[in-house]
Amino acid sequence: MRDLKSLTYADARSIVDAILRSAGSDGGKAVTVCVSDVFGEPLIVERTDGASGRTVAFAMAKARQAAITGQATANEAHELSPSGDWVAKAKDTHRKDGNLRTNNPGYVSLAGGFPVVTDGFVVGGVGVSGRAQLEDHSIAEVAVQHWVAALRN
Repeated sequence: MRDLKSLTYADARSIVDAILRSAGSDGGKAVTVCVSDVFGEPLIVERTDGASGRTVAFAMAKARQAAITGQATANEAHELSPSGDWVAKAKDTHRKDGNLRTNNPGYVSLAGGFPVVTDGFVVGGVGVSGRAQLEDHSIAEVAVQHWVAALRN
């Protein structure tokens, strides 16, 4: 038997605050942020002024999928090029996408979800929605990396 590790509300609050500070000061479009626990259930969902209402469902789905799969949602429709840049995968993946949706109606193939991993365990997920997909991804990834680094210090 093992102990289940999961983000707490205080952890989620710290991650959301960092994202909102960053996104609020960079001059970009408004965003919605969701931080979920290890089961993919939301701990915090916040939509900034100007973010579309539809971004709420996307941010929640991205956080859930990242927590459950332990993978960034960018991996679904994008791949890293040899130069380290994200590029879109070939468009022939629509059948896989449809099949995954049939088995999991919450499945998303949009970038912007990033898992929170500490000590080798997925402990939650972060979802960002409101900007271009890879920008959402970058916001989530940077926030998680900063949070994990702060834990180690």
